[in-house]
Amino acid sequence: MKLSLTTWQRINCVQIVAAIKGANAAVFRKASKLLDILELTDTEKKEVDFEDGVKEGAGWATWKDKDRLFDVEIKDPNLAVTLKDTINMFTWSQTALGAPDQRRQVNDLLDQLGIE
Repeated sequence: MKLSLTTWQRINCVQIVAAIKGANAAVFRKASKLLDILELTDTEKKEVDFEDGVKEGAGWATWKDKDRLFDVEIKDPNLAVTLKDTINMFTWSQTALGAPDQRRQVNDLLDQLGIE
């Protein structure tokens, strides 16, 4: 599966995959492998001015270049299904769905994953 994700989409995918609950060992391993693919590298973090406020106790992450596109390839079909299923089951907040730009980002992500 090849995706072209914006910074916003990529960071949200990371947060959604990282929040998988009730994971057995197999699901945990898949989520871990997905995070290895989806997380920004140190170089990419610098390029978009990413700051992980969650790790620093602020409760949120920030970045500047929300529309930067990243080509992401998930070669393992099982991982692609896990990502699709995880995103499909996620409940998007009213904030994300109420803001036109974020609604556009969500719809584009769902389209790329083939979620109706």
